Amino acid sequence: MNLKIGFIDDDTHILATYKKRFARRLIDMVYLDTIADHSDLDEWLLKEQICCALVDYKLNSAFMGENGTDMVAYINSIVPDLPCVLITNYTSDAKKSHMMIDQLIIERDLLLSDDLSEIITMIQHWCAVFENRKQKRYEEYKLLLDKKKSEQFNSAKLEERFLELYKLLRAYGDIDDLPLDLLTSATSKKMDALISNVNSLIEKFEHGE
Repeated sequence: MNLKIGFIDDDTHILATYKKRFARRLIDMVYLDTIADHSDLDEWLLKEQICCALVDYKLNSAFMGENGTDMVAYINSIVPDLPCVLITNYTSDAKKSHMMIDQLIIERDLLLSDDLSEIITMIQHWCAVFENRKQKRYEEYKLLLDKKKSEQFNSAKLEERFLELYKLLRAYGDIDDLPLDLLTSATSKKMDALISNVNSLIEKFEHGE
């Protein structure tokens, strides 16, 4: 199965070359060249189910004025384990910012080098790490699901964590849809039951019962 990586850049003129070169090595590249707001980025990340993102260091106004390091920070707030790599012609500037691990800042020329083996090996490693970490999240999700089914949740934080994992794993196709009642918090269920009881009492009062 081909790996799928995302490429975020405001320069489209060489995209076809990148896509063709990586496709020969069983890596599909999906491209994002503009967003109106962060919700567009959220949708793109989960819809494409990428395992690694290459992000241009010098982005323009098409990306809300954010630079590559801002974009990486936001992506990792949405998908914490997704490996993000800065692509730049200014590696020294990017490294001086101390916003990225140096090993995740690479020269753009590397994507066009005669020998792609170095970058291919790195991408394969990054994607493998992501898949392994996602498996850990799946195991955590299964434990929380068992607790939820047996109504052992005792905090809003557990509910929030469960829904966070569900959203991520569902978007990547690792789990199936759950019945609505399992996605509803215990508090919401209690409130629904209370409202239902109140409505029943009102109806009885109105009918003189």
